[in-house]
Amino acid sequence: MSYEEKRKNHGYRSLFWPMLLIGVGTAWLLFNIGVFTGENIAVIFQLWPLFLIGIGVDLIFGRKSPTRGATIGLTFVGFVLAIMYVGPSLGFGHSAERTNTQFDVPLDGAETLELNINASIDRVAVNALQDSNNLIEGDVWHYGELKVDTQIDGTSKVVDVDQKSMNFGFNFGNSNPDDTGWNFYVNPSAVLAIDFDGGVGEAVMDLTDFTLADLKLNMGVGSMDISLPAPTQDYEVDINGGVGEVILTIPKDVAVQIDVSTGIGDVDLPSSWIQIEGEDGVLGEDGVWQTEGFQTSENQIYIKFDGGVGSFEVR
Repeated sequence: MSYEEKRKNHGYRSLFWPMLLIGVGTAWLLFNIGVFTGENIAVIFQLWPLFLIGIGVDLIFGRKSPTRGATIGLTFVGFVLAIMYVGPSLGFGHSAERTNTQFDVPLDGAETLELNINASIDRVAVNALQDSNNLIEGDVWHYGELKVDTQIDGTSKVVDVDQKSMNFGFNFGNSNPDDTGWNFYVNPSAVLAIDFDGGVGEAVMDLTDFTLADLKLNMGVGSMDISLPAPTQDYEVDINGGVGEVILTIPKDVAVQIDVSTGIGDVDLPSSWIQIEGEDGVLGEDGVWQTEGFQTSENQIYIKFDGGVGSFEVR
């Protein structure tokens, strides 16, 4: 079979999606350097049907030629970025009302806490609570409705914090210096498990003072900066990152095994760690690493990282 016949049978792989990915990265970069404000980013959430139009055009025309797919993708990305730039002046992307919710859950003899956070879009921070009779204190700036639900089972408590609804005319930034996103202060006397589900934003968690049972982190677009505690019992960390940077800080001289799977991005691990599975990839790195003496250590940390686009660093 000739090359032309193979090409005809298998078709082309459209370049629309790589162009779209470049557009997302460009918009996020423009936001980080201050060219785009929150209102510019909010425009796309109001005009999201544009993506359906772009995908439809690509399905009809883009698959017939890589050049045509690249042209459609480049044109679409340029058009969307232009709409985001001029949108606020046309009445799109203006901020919805942002409100503050504060809550606390008393300790009342609780020995374990499961904290489930569904933040959707915003910055989330978790820190230790000092000198308090509360199990958790929350200070949350949000759009739409926020639901806080507490369940008690003996000495175990489950706290769910959920973004139930949102007006997409929100703003990522705010001129109020006290508006710092979602802040949770947790009493370190309780064994802690966290299940975090975020969409777009930053997650910063200093867990060094806690006894950690389990940590699940799921973020679509943004960054994570997580500091882990030394294990007093085995625990697992499961990180699912879409687009962005993840920094994981681990105490010295602890037993760690990490299973890494990345799509496009870099993996930066301590040079002393031993790779026991996998090989370096062209567009990413997949493999399993562990610290020396991991198998014979009494308490161990198991980490699984599944990333899409971005970097993963362990310090």
